[in-house]
Amino acid sequence: MLLIFLLVTLYVIIILYYLFLQIYDIISSLHRFSCYIHSMQTFWDRVILLLNSPTVVELSTMLDVKRSTLSSWIHTDRRPPLHVAMKIMELTGVSLEWLEHGNNWESMASEEAAENISQYKKLIMAQIEELDQQQLEVIQALLYYFKNHSATNQTLEKDS
Repeated sequence: MLLIFLLVTLYVIIILYYLFLQIYDIISSLHRFSCYIHSMQTFWDRVILLLNSPTVVELSTMLDVKRSTLSSWIHTDRRPPLHVAMKIMELTGVSLEWLEHGNNWESMASEEAAENISQYKKLIMAQIEELDQQQLEVIQALLYYFKNHSATNQTLEKDS
């Protein structure tokens, strides 16, 4: 009976490992397109995400502007006047350059990139807050896999 339990457990582990490898391959292949996908995100997409504001009404209240004006800016992808842009910078804690272009760390100096890590984490946390329980469990499993997979690769590289 114990042998059957061990075999079933091993089988489940192998299936999960195979699933994680498949997901890893998919994510790796998407990495090539991340720059393109990221560039599709607009100034206003980043503002809405960072402020965790799903509606124009909420965002207009936060920025102290008329809803119709803000809606027009968003739909035409127009930039706000300087006083509103300064308010966005104050609320998000990120620069206008970052809001305009997103995380283009390849073109930044390493010190500037290090300063933007906290902004990147804030963006990720805002995205995580929108996930349901099942999605969170998948993310947790992926993080566990990547952490262990990375440690395994480092050990193998040291041994060679």
